[in-house]
Amino acid sequence: MIPRFPLVWLSMIFTAYIDESDTHGSTPDITMSSMLASAERWKRCERGLRRIKADYGFDIIHTVDFRTRAGDFRNWPHSKFRSLLDDVGELLRNNLTETVTVWLRYSTYKENFLDARPLKMPRTSQYGLCFHAMLLQLARVVMDQGPQHKLSIVLEHGHKNARETAHIFEDVKKELQSAGVDLLRSHILASKQESPPLMFADIAASGESRRARVTGRRGAAKTEGEGVGPGELGWTHREVTPEYLRMLIDQFESGRLAARDEWLKRRQAWRTANGQ
Repeated sequence: MIPRFPLVWLSMIFTAYIDESDTHGSTPDITMSSMLASAERWKRCERGLRRIKADYGFDIIHTVDFRTRAGDFRNWPHSKFRSLLDDVGELLRNNLTETVTVWLRYSTYKENFLDARPLKMPRTSQYGLCFHAMLLQLARVVMDQGPQHKLSIVLEHGHKNARETAHIFEDVKKELQSAGVDLLRSHILASKQESPPLMFADIAASGESRRARVTGRRGAAKTEGEGVGPGELGWTHREVTPEYLRMLIDQFESGRLAARDEWLKRRQAWRTANGQ
């Protein structure tokens, strides 16, 4: 007789590295991209990145320097750029779980959030709302991998609103925990020197922004249930829509009403207890 052993689900820590593009100016259409993989696969990526850096002779990929052939990329021939992108692409295809890109047009942000939110609702930045949508999408991807897995976030620290994401992370973490979902682990702000995989997210965000400017189109969202074949990288595109922003406003207003009802109940209970 074959002995039976209890089924044990192995828990993995997934980490998403996040960077953004097109955040300058007074009315930006922000693009935010993340690269998601397990801890073990990130170790492979970092080893591969060290080899690539040694082979090509650069330290940090800042996409501005990359596009303008400045810094470490000065005087590079086009063939060398193409070869580097091919090697980075192969490394990512073989190791990443998912790439997620989220964008929010300024016109959508202003008309459907800034101009529509209740006065007492926090004035979350356009950057912060992109991160909120990104975090929820990443949570879905990790939970699809298995309910036992956990998610950590590493965010490029350079944006003026980057610190705001820590509060958003904690709010979403509490919401998930109140629903019985123990998913989110750590939130870290770092530089590309401190966390080299942020370079991959920078490439993805800048590439998607540039493609959108040139073609006028964003990447098509992955079809629900659509499989990703061997050697293919899943890439999900999501736009922060007016409906999404309306949902956030509705949730805030519902929370305020629930809190007010709870306060009235406590006040009535105190009055009853004190004979009032």
